Amino acid sequence: MRGALAIFKRESSAYFATPLGWVILMFFLFIFNFFFAVSVNAFLEYSSQAAFNPSAADSLNVNSFVVQGVCGNMAVVLLLISPGIAMRLLTEDRRQRSLELLLTSPITSFEIVLGKFMGAMGFVVAMLAGTLPLILLLYIYGEPDSGIVLCNYLALFSYAGVLIATNLFLSSFTENQVIALIVGFAFNLIFWILGWVGEMAPGTMGTVIQTLAMGSHFQEIGKGLI
Repeated sequence: MRGALAIFKRESSAYFATPLGWVILMFFLFIFNFFFAVSVNAFLEYSSQAAFNPSAADSLNVNSFVVQGVCGNMAVVLLLISPGIAMRLLTEDRRQRSLELLLTSPITSFEIVLGKFMGAMGFVVAMLAGTLPLILLLYIYGEPDSGIVLCNYLALFSYAGVLIATNLFLSSFTENQVIALIVGFAFNLIFWILGWVGEMAPGTMGTVIQTLAMGSHFQEIGKGLI
């Protein structure tokens, strides 16, 4: 596994050595901060209104309103930016003709793929870690359910893993990063809308399609149902 670790270190550091990596990171954190601020503001407004309506106050909680709401929106953001994260993993090696050298080195193909996947996921971990200060504010000023918070971060990490794995596979077919980006986004969109297709499909076919859809699994894990 030394080969995989070496590739992991190279790929993870490469994200912070290029402007694209910083742009993706800043974009992700900006959108997260925006959704977080909007959700907290809306939660405070509904809370003040719910003070005069006891029945509405019972159904209002920071877990579903802020944590699940923000993470659900960030799942869509990950769908948009994951092709940008994964598009260079193999296309760059193919373009620079270094893939052949890598394949003939004393490293297995499994270690190459695993190292590149871990490198991209290391960048995803860095993005998620950048959002933790805002979650800390919820603990300072509120009482969020730690289980729900952990499940939503697990859902985001797992969801990102599926997207990165898919786009890593697609990037192996071309040496053009733009093509890898477009094709990756198209596949991500297909997997996302499968949930809507499954709802309209009859019987067993609908059940199978919904099982393949990522959105429904994300929502279930976000609710704490692993």
